Amino acid sequence: MYVDLWSQVQANPADLVTGALQQTIKELQTPASDLFGRIGRQLKRVSELDAGGAGFTFGFRLDQIGKPAGPTLAQVFTELAEKTRADVVLIIDEIQHAMASTSGNDLLLALKAARDAVNLRPDMPGRLCIIGTGSHRAQVQEMVVRGNQAFQGAFSQPFPLLGEQYVAYVLDRTRKQLADRSPTLPAAVNAFEQLGSRPEELLKALIALRDSPAHLEPDTQLPIIVQALRQCAADIEINRVEGLGDLAIAVYTGSARATVRRAGYTPPRLSKP
Repeated sequence: MYVDLWSQVQANPADLVTGALQQTIKELQTPASDLFGRIGRQLKRVSELDAGGAGFTFGFRLDQIGKPAGPTLAQVFTELAEKTRADVVLIIDEIQHAMASTSGNDLLLALKAARDAVNLRPDMPGRLCIIGTGSHRAQVQEMVVRGNQAFQGAFSQPFPLLGEQYVAYVLDRTRKQLADRSPTLPAAVNAFEQLGSRPEELLKALIALRDSPAHLEPDTQLPIIVQALRQCAADIEINRVEGLGDLAIAVYTGSARATVRRAGYTPPRLSKP
């Protein structure tokens, strides 16, 4: 199952995951679907299917998934692994967006419960593998180290960064919208690197550049916009560290002092000593 949280940034992340689950289960209930055919051939056991080959049956209704009175994600994934006797893989793209709302954090807790329900049972014929990808490395790493999230005990693997070819593609796609506010490729590449090579931040910068005053050249205005976005991101990260407690603040302070010694600048100051 694949879910892209960036595809509908205003949507509830839990609704997007629920939609992917419902689609997968619907296919398993449909004998003519490719997924049903692959799983059926893998099982080679008629006892796992309804009489007459009507498809897999589950102990919950499809339309009740995600409802307050419906099955939990732990129940759904457990039945998926039991009935299909296969590993269940859920890939969530731009997973860090789940941390931006209460409902998203609730989803991460529910996914952790589902992972435990499936993977901690010694007699389970399949496992649940949850893969999260994201363009914000710090937030993705945070999801690995926090004990109450879906990725507790997991590990993070850095992907190669996007580069000049991607930036050129974005500029080509946005040239009509930007018109005479379009920056040169070197300026855009530098901005992208300054923003941590994160695609969504580059798009934010280009949108702000489009709406910026026309008396400044785009290549002059873009670094100013980038600096503002970097400062905003730094403020968010500092607030996040403060919310994690005294230990996280102590780790930040030690890291900041080391940075000062190496680079010779003063890091942002936290409200706690």
